[in-house]
Amino acid sequence: MAGGFPNMTILIHTIPTDIHAAAVQAALRQKGASSQTWHTGDFPSHQTVSWTYQPGQPPRMSVRDEFDRFDTTQRFDTVWHRRIRAPQEPAAVVAPADQQFVAREIGRWISTTLPLPGQDAFWVNGLRESEYADNKLVQLDAAVRVGMTIPATVATNAPDEIRAFIRATAPRPVIYKPLRGYTWTLNDKQLISYTKTVTEADLPSDDLLRACPGIFQEYIEKDVELRVTIMGHHCVAVALQAPDKEDWRVSSERDELTATPFDLAPAVREQCLALMKRLGIVFGCIDFVVTPQGEYVFLEINEMGQFLWVEDLVPETLLLDAFTSFLIARDPEFTWRQPERPLRLAEIGNSPDYRHFLKLINQHVPRSIL
Repeated sequence: MAGGFPNMTILIHTIPTDIHAAAVQAALRQKGASSQTWHTGDFPSHQTVSWTYQPGQPPRMSVRDEFDRFDTTQRFDTVWHRRIRAPQEPAAVVAPADQQFVAREIGRWISTTLPLPGQDAFWVNGLRESEYADNKLVQLDAAVRVGMTIPATVATNAPDEIRAFIRATAPRPVIYKPLRGYTWTLNDKQLISYTKTVTEADLPSDDLLRACPGIFQEYIEKDVELRVTIMGHHCVAVALQAPDKEDWRVSSERDELTATPFDLAPAVREQCLALMKRLGIVFGCIDFVVTPQGEYVFLEINEMGQFLWVEDLVPETLLLDAFTSFLIARDPEFTWRQPERPLRLAEIGNSPDYRHFLKLINQHVPRSIL
């Protein structure tokens, strides 16, 4: 299948252990397209990033580390803004008085240089759009504006409002979710923040509630949960069955999650596309609840959500083939037509190309030694 797009190169922002990036690189190679990764987490201790200009020549930016080397003389057709990891200052070589300044400059340097490769490329998703869409309150506001139903919500650090909301919602449960997921490391164990029901008796002191804002929502009784993966105008929905009734991600961690194909109502599909347009993104994964009464309730959208697990559970979704076709097509209104011999995740995952790219990705600096 190689040879289809020999002049096309896709830049992928990624991190170590990112199996999505490795699988997509392997699939792109199968389709004849080239790819290049950029690991921002290697900077600055294991990576240099330079921008230069000489009169009479175009500006040039280069990225160099032990494993990757590219510059802006190389043309990128598509940039997949998959994952970035914030660099950390090399504290051992920086005087304590200078560490705050150096940390600020390092972070600013990556945000300054990240847009430069691929300035004329098709971005999945754009940097500004990604940041805007990765905001749960912006998402909820946008969902209402395109006609979706959302749960009754209070997002605040006001203790009296939180307590009043829980009382007013009773006897229906209330759930708490953070503005962004977080992982704690305690005694060599990782604790992950999930959506969880909360009662007034569960609440900490008012001082602590005031110190940390959160999102509190009415718990929605569900007939089924949906995961809708959207790339351009191609929408794939699956129904999720999970023993954990509060957050299906808990069941996925325990390998207890199952999924089946789901026919999305046409009106809901149009609302999904309207939401994507309002947020300015071309890829996203939307979570819905369908109530026993058949009402669709929007929960959230992940602008760079995981999707290979969907194909792993429901092979006929063929999301890997669709997504790599999307990157190659460079079309915000992309629709996918299944080819005669589509690439399948199960085949790519067992291929030498996948093992090759995963090995390359994992050679980069892991978070644990930064």
